[in-house]
Amino acid sequence: VGQYAVVAIDCVTEARQLLATRMTNEHEVWKVRDLLYLDLALEAQVRLLAERSLNAFDALSPHCMAQALGVWASLALENLVISASPSTGAMIFETEKDSVRGNEMKACLRDWACLIKEAHKELPHGWPIRAMAVVERMRRGLADL
Repeated sequence: VGQYAVVAIDCVTEARQLLATRMTNEHEVWKVRDLLYLDLALEAQVRLLAERSLNAFDALSPHCMAQALGVWASLALENLVISASPSTGAMIFETEKDSVRGNEMKACLRDWACLIKEAHKELPHGWPIRAMAVVERMRRGLADL
């Protein structure tokens, strides 16, 4: 169940990124309204999928659980970036013309993605310290929202 939920959340996140791009480029108000409602429904779906599959982590080994939680955190942060700034949420790795808050969350996402890649290979020395630094930046960014 947990693996399928991660795949589903990943697909919904990609759809939200496409919607954010479409909303930015759309000039007709009624279409933007419909796209916004669709985005809100997809955001609710991500929350529902996450809540329903939390018990799947109990069956994982500690190493697999750490990797799975890292992927979950990455997807949650990506959805948060889209929700916080829908006009620029699709441009996850571009930081021009964004608010300072959006830049901070995008920088956290970028750093977290690098940490996840390292964790899938092998945990290098100092990885937990760098991971805690990114988590602390995420916490401060969330406090600003």
